[in-house]
Amino acid sequence: MQLVLFESAPEAMGPFLPDPLEAADSGLCVAGGLAVPYSSSYGAFEESFLMLACSFRGRSGFYCSHLFHNGPAGIAAGREIYGTPKVYANLNVEQDGTKMRTETAYGSSPVLAI
Repeated sequence: MQLVLFESAPEAMGPFLPDPLEAADSGLCVAGGLAVPYSSSYGAFEESFLMLACSFRGRSGFYCSHLFHNGPAGIAAGREIYGTPKVYANLNVEQDGTKMRTETAYGSSPVLAI
């Protein structure tokens, strides 16, 4: 698993947050990628995601605006059991020693590289 923290302009985060969430003044975001070689419930799969720091009624937290996944069973479970909408995508997660790279394509369009 890899997590990369970065900052964005808060106004650029707005389109990715549903009402009534408000972007955090910090602009903090987290992009992540992971590879699961085996899961007894879902088999092998890979995921990538984008989370945005935000607030709801004055309470701070994070909102996961995008979650990409390449295992069909996990997509149904994410939506129906865990309440996390997942999108089927083509993912490539590679690790070389301590270096990791996650590439995500939706259809034939690259959408996230970490």
